[in-house]
Amino acid sequence: MTDTPPANPAEDLEAEIAALRHEYRLVAARIADLGFVHHGTVIHRHAASPDASDDTPSRSPYYQWTSKHAGKTVTRTLTEDEADLYREWIANDRELRSLITQLRAISERATRLILQKGRVAPGNLTPGLPQHRA
Repeated sequence: MTDTPPANPAEDLEAEIAALRHEYRLVAARIADLGFVHHGTVIHRHAASPDASDDTPSRSPYYQWTSKHAGKTVTRTLTEDEADLYREWIANDRELRSLITQLRAISERATRLILQKGRVAPGNLTPGLPQHRA
């Protein structure tokens, strides 16, 4: 038989909320480390050169960026260096979206705990949480 005191639900919730705040700050800090972001897709294409004769099919590689703007597809031809930059920026954009999804998930868990805390310890509101009056 152990002499451990019964767990305090309010303290347990506070510890969980603090852990979620810490996790949130870690994910948010990763956003600050991202470089520029851009949306769209980069495609490496090969097309017949306009000056190629029929007996010598010449294919010239090029890069193309495409994206949707106001419901229309926008296309831009890129150099290889520009394509490399766009790829990096597009990868950063995907990472940013993933990090935002993680922040939302952490916030949802924190919201449930903060609201539960309000039921466990009435009147003990967390700073930053708006008060709703009936």
